[in-house]
Amino acid sequence: MELYQQLQRTPDKEARYRLMREILGIAREEFYVIGTVLEEQGYGIVSDRMHNVVRSMPESHIYNTPAPTNPEQYFQTG
Repeated sequence: MELYQQLQRTPDKEARYRLMREILGIAREEFYVIGTVLEEQGYGIVSDRMHNVVRSMPESHIYNTPAPTNPEQYFQTG
């Protein structure tokens, strides 16, 4: 963090580049994990009786599916 804080305080462009290269070099040496696992397969319910449902819905733990698609507006017929 000290290098990053120093980088933020440094007005000289070349000095900032040098500090950033140093930070990236340290990060490269300390980077022990690479995310190689995908999310598990999901599932959905399909029905011709459901209406006002979006055609495609992004799936993510950040997106909080299906909340952003306003499920309170869905309705069912028949």
